[in-house]
Amino acid sequence: ARVLRVAAIACDTPMKPVADVYGDYETIFRRQLEFAAAYLTKAGTPCGVIVEPFDARIGRLPTPADGHFDLFLLSGSKASAFADLPWIHALKQWLRDADHVFPRTAVMGICFGLQVLTEAFGGRVARHENGWEIGTIEITLNADAAAVFTRRAVRAGDVVQLQSIHEDHVVRVPDRFVNLGATPHSPVQMMASRDGRFFCTQSHPEFTSDMIDIMIKVR
Repeated sequence: ARVLRVAAIACDTPMKPVADVYGDYETIFRRQLEFAAAYLTKAGTPCGVIVEPFDARIGRLPTPADGHFDLFLLSGSKASAFADLPWIHALKQWLRDADHVFPRTAVMGICFGLQVLTEAFGGRVARHENGWEIGTIEITLNADAAAVFTRRAVRAGDVVQLQSIHEDHVVRVPDRFVNLGATPHSPVQMMASRDGRFFCTQSHPEFTSDMIDIMIKVR
């Protein structure tokens, strides 16, 4: 069976009431990825997953000395990707460097992860003039999504439901990326690089509706 090695790069910690029940991002990601691996194994594609923790806020990011990873997984954060913070500047530079240093590693960004990838590669993120997008949202996929998601019969106009909690959004997609879907609130909900190596989502596939309910009550 193939074993995938994943670097879970934390850019924050979940809200305390969420972390108290569900754990930190590493724990949440590991639980979800192990579930997916078990599902694929049962379906006839044996695989496993190893998740290793990193933390962008303290500059703990993968280096060649850490060996090969199949995936870099960037978490969400309460910080803004355009914030003038040393660790965010360092993360953007690391992403640009990793593009060449780790040419065989896929990259997935979630929420802030999508936004910091956008800023790192020449796009633009801003605070949304209409405020937050929170809860279960319906994302309408476009023709580019149909071209990216080739393992399933995806068509332009198909709708997917995901959990969302964000105030910032992408206002300009980087040249090397394509937008894959939209909601009435935010026109850029998913992106992929044209070579298929980078995939990002504004929403949170790792969150359940129960987690979002806790966050709404806290806010």
